[in-house]
Amino acid sequence: MLTSPPPWLHEIDHTGDVGLRITAHTLTQLFDRAAAGTLHVLTDPGDVRAQTDTPSRSRGATARH
Repeated sequence: MLTSPPPWLHEIDHTGDVGLRITAHTLTQLFDRAAAGTLHVLTDPGDVRAQTDTPSRSRGATARH
């Protein structure tokens, strides 16, 4: 499912790359939205699912200094 971009994110034409125009009220919000906007361009956020990490054990040589 392709999620439509949020209203604060607009893709712009840029030669050889992707350009984003992002609006925000604060610098912190701008950086947060820039990260989210980049993710939106790279993948469909609607398809991203949380996963649980499973601890693993490994056997092998240990480093000695």
